[in-house]
Parts: sequence; structure tokens; C-alpha cells
Amino acid sequence: LIKSDQLELTRLGRRVAELCVDPITAVIAKRVAACSALDEDMALTAVSASPDISPVQFDVPLHMIEPFTNALERLNWNAEGREMEIIGKAFVLKLWINEVSDETIANVYGIAPGDLLVLKENAEWIASALAELLMVLRHHRFALYFMELAERIRHGVKPELIELCSIEGVGRVRA
Repeated sequence: LIKSDQLELTRLGRRVAELCVDPITAVIAKRVAACSALDEDMALTAVSASPDISPVQFDVPLHMIEPFTNALERLNWNAEGREMEIIGKAFVLKLWINEVSDETIANVYGIAPGDLLVLKENAEWIASALAELLMVLRHHRFALYFMELAERIRHGVKPELIELCSIEGVGRVRA
């Protein structure tokens, strides 16, 4: 923000700096906040669109592309030629949080365990960052959704199992 020839840091800008995320992630948060509704595909697409997520390309079955393409449109996001990269990451994250096994993700979809690990760690961080940015934007309902999404990404579970996974020694498989 520019005030009388001086730059002044906004609350959102300060939070972006504190979170150490790319400013584009704040733009994504603003696009999410401008939406009237949020669903899993849209949230995963928002997370995957952040430049802070490593640029890895995954193959997506044709029948699974449309929901993520629709999510990009609802976010009014210009992916600048990165559509399939974003959709691929969102698709893999969707498999993970809906309890598809690591083995299936690796063998059926060809995603190396190391690529999955890096994607999960980065996506959890970005989902948490988006939650924080949405709090600054005073969009608490969506912020809570992204907080829950970060937990789902951490544990690789559906929403109803998050609480169970918080018990020490209970993980994705036991839950």
C-alpha cells in the first residue's frame, strides 16, 4: 500500500512475509475468499496452484480432469499453461486424502513414493498458509475448511477420521 510516497505493509502482506509463502498464494487466498462456496476439488486445486508446491507433473485419468478444470474456472484462475500440472497435483492429493493406499498410488498411478512425500509436505504447509491468509481476510468458514484440509493431508484420511488420527500411535492405516 502506498501512502504519501511511503510504502506501508498491509496485514495480508505482513502475514505473507511471516508465512514465507509466495505472494501468488495470497492472490489465491483472495480468489478463494471471493467464492460463494468451497468444495474438496476447489480447495485441492487452490493448494496445487500455489507456486510454493514443487512443479511435478502427474498423469490424470481423462474422467477425472473435468472437476479440477471446473475448480480452476470457479477460482477464476489463469494457470498460464500449468493447468495439467495443477490438476495432476490436485488429483494425487485427492487420492491421498480419500485413503487410497500408497501402494495403489505408486503402482496404478505411477507416482513415486518420494514425489508423494514431497507433495504431501508442501501441500500441508500451503493448506495451513491459505487458512492463515483467509483468517486475515476475515473469511473464517473457508479458513476452517483449509485447516481441516491440512490435517487430512497430514494424515491421509477422510474428515471423520481426523480426530482418531490425533491419538498417539493411531495413523492412517489403523484409523
